Order: sequence, then C-alpha cells, then structure tokens
Amino acid sequence: MADNISNTDDPGNSETEDEWFEAEDDIVIDEDAIEKSSDEIKVDNPFHVYKLNKDIGRIKKICPINYTDAWVLADRKLFKMTNQYLEDTVYADDADDIVVLKDGCVLILRIKNTIIIKLLTNRRLLRFANVGNNSMLPYCFCSSIDDLLTVYFSSQSCDIYGNYESCVVHIVKNGIITGQFNISTFQLEKPYIMHFVKSALCILYVADNLRVLNNVKLFEKAKYEYIEAKYFNGIIGYNPTQNFESHGICSKKGNIFESDIRHHSVYALDKNLKYTKCEVDARDGLDKPTAIAIYSDYLWIADGDQILNLDLNHTNYNELHFSRYSTLNEAWKWITNLISNLFGIGKLISREKLILM
Repeated sequence: MADNISNTDDPGNSETEDEWFEAEDDIVIDEDAIEKSSDEIKVDNPFHVYKLNKDIGRIKKICPINYTDAWVLADRKLFKMTNQYLEDTVYADDADDIVVLKDGCVLILRIKNTIIIKLLTNRRLLRFANVGNNSMLPYCFCSSIDDLLTVYFSSQSCDIYGNYESCVVHIVKNGIITGQFNISTFQLEKPYIMHFVKSALCILYVADNLRVLNNVKLFEKAKYEYIEAKYFNGIIGYNPTQNFESHGICSKKGNIFESDIRHHSVYALDKNLKYTKCEVDARDGLDKPTAIAIYSDYLWIADGDQILNLDLNHTNYNELHFSRYSTLNEAWKWITNLISNLFGIGKLISREKLILM
C-alpha cells in the first residue's frame, strides 16, 4: 500500500446569499380585516442562542451531556462548554473524533497515531485501545446506546478501480474487539462522521474530487459486512450533488438530521434518507451550520461563533414560519391598501408593481 494519506481536511467554505420573499395576491381587504391584521401574533421562540466567548475555529463535533453542557471538538482540540460558557481549558490535542460514554468519560480518536485515548472524569488521559496499522487507519467512530463502539477503518490508497479497502470494528467498553465487518466505498471517499441509526450505520463522507462534495450513506448490517442501502447527496437546485456541502449528521428515533452549509440549512430525513422538511434555515438566522447533535428533544447546531438550540417538540414550531410571514403579509396588505387609496387605484397592488411605479 502507498504511504501517502488522502487529504481529509474540511472542504472550503462557500458563501451564498439567499433571499426569501412571499408573493402576494391582489386582494382587497375590508376595514375589519385590516384592524385584525394589526394585532401582533405572539409565537414563543423555540431557539436558544449561545454566543461563544472565544474563537475556536470550525466545530467538527458536538456531544451534549445535558441541556447546557457539551463537549466540543474544533480544530483538532477538545473543549468543554459548561453552563453555556466555553471553558479556556484544552482537554486534549490532536483529536480527530470523540465519543462520550454513559459514565461521563470521553474517548478520543487520533488517526495518525492509530490509538484511542480515554479522558476520565478527573481529567486523566489513559490509553484505551490500539487501533489500525500502517495500511489501515481509523478515521471516525461512534457508540451505541449501550456503549458498543464502532470504529471505521480505511486504507491509505485505493485499487485500480478507485475503491478503498474499508472495514468497521466493534469494540466493547473495556477495549476488546468483538467483531470485524467489511464495508465498501468508491472514488476517493473518506469517512468524516458516523452515527448509529438503530442497527444501521449512517456515515457522512467527504469526497476529494469535483463530482460530489459530500455523501450521506446508510449501511445495513449483514452477516459479515455492512451493505450500502440508501444515500443522500443534496436536494436543492437542478444538480444538487454539485452544491451539497455537509459537515454534520445526527439521528433521533430512526430519523436523521444533516446540515447544509451552502444553503444555510438543517434538513430532516426519514429512515430511508428521503428528505422530509427543512428544520431551520437562514430565515431563522442560520449562516454556516456545521456540527449538529441531539440531546433529549433539543437539536444543537454549531453555526460559526455561536451554538443554537432548537426545541424539536415546540408546539408552535410547525406554524413558526407561517405565523411570522402571515404577520408580515398582513402588514404588507395594509400598506398597499393605503397606497392604492391615496393614488385612487381602486385595488391593492403587488410588491412587484409597486417597484415599477
């Protein structure tokens, strides 16, 4: 095998400006309707925004441990957020991935050193397990609800057909390997983040070619291997695969969430990786979402210099956008009705017609 390792650095940011608008119908409103439209529609805010007190670079992974505290992996350094405040302490360097166990300990994966380090609750760092070798490197890992650890290994070079030799290994909490399963990938794809989705594995791949920026794939477990069952690589535009850039996935009750930095959004996917809805986007102030995670019913979103929490069970959330834009729409109708009366037009005018006047 070749000694060179494919570049796994994060793809560059690509900033786009999205404009949102609502088209209006030319409808005449009576006075009673105008009076009612002036009433403010009150919607409880399901968002909580935590401004980071220092710059730590792009956040690769968030692991919430309660409603206000979380472990944060950024720029290959391990930080901790306590009471919504980012501590100054760097708990570990050269960290490529992290997993938080049920006992509060943190496992730290180091790709080049092919080892997993265990951070105890008393801040002591211990060697947990040796993983990988000169030809197969550990790129990412995840843990199940019962602390079964799954580590993704990939070869440093591909064969003549562009395929990498890859496998996943199951490790129990004492560091003992209990199983190894083959997994196949194609064309310069390297694993970035992965999560358990019930008995399957959901893996976010970063591609180094120009054909596809990112892929999210779902692998189902067979007897000796994990078999690719579903995939998702974008939903926006005529050719979504050319513009889909994700840096985070997470799951809850079989549903999968993923971030899209180019479209300033976090999507919800079903168990078959089919798009169901946009949970949050630029209309909510989202700019460059990267790592995402779920604790209880709260979706954590890393967004530049801030972390957003979204209550997924908020009773009014499904009507949040509708209520917000309904208020704006009614205000617009009131304004255009006033203008039409002043100019004697006789009916409401649309925003497009007003711009042309």
